[in-house]
Amino acid sequence: MLQDDPRTEVDPPPVSATESKVADYEEKINRVRMKVNVSTPSVLVLTQIHYPGWRASIDGRSAPVLQTDYAFTGTLVGTGSHEIEFRFMPATFIVGAAISLATVLAMILGWRASRRRGHRNVVH
Repeated sequence: MLQDDPRTEVDPPPVSATESKVADYEEKINRVRMKVNVSTPSVLVLTQIHYPGWRASIDGRSAPVLQTDYAFTGTLVGTGSHEIEFRFMPATFIVGAAISLATVLAMILGWRASRRRGHRNVVH
């Protein structure tokens, strides 16, 4: 069951396991990659909890991320062989990284400024 409307005109027929293949499956922290070969348009379901921040790409192009089976992540896959990648990059991570970087830069600049002031006060 899809939570989101995939906006397709035609519902694809069910595909048997012999007609679809997943190869070169690779799972790392915040990333899942695989190659698939499907004989009909399909919905690929990744048994990963759906959460804002998941991004999908098919053959290097951005693809919609769907909420499938109430809790999982998925995407639409067209007929043929494709390389699919899911990446988890939530906005909160990006904002947090930017704040952390700004803090480190401010600390370095403050430290350098305090060292310069310290050298001016030294009597030779």
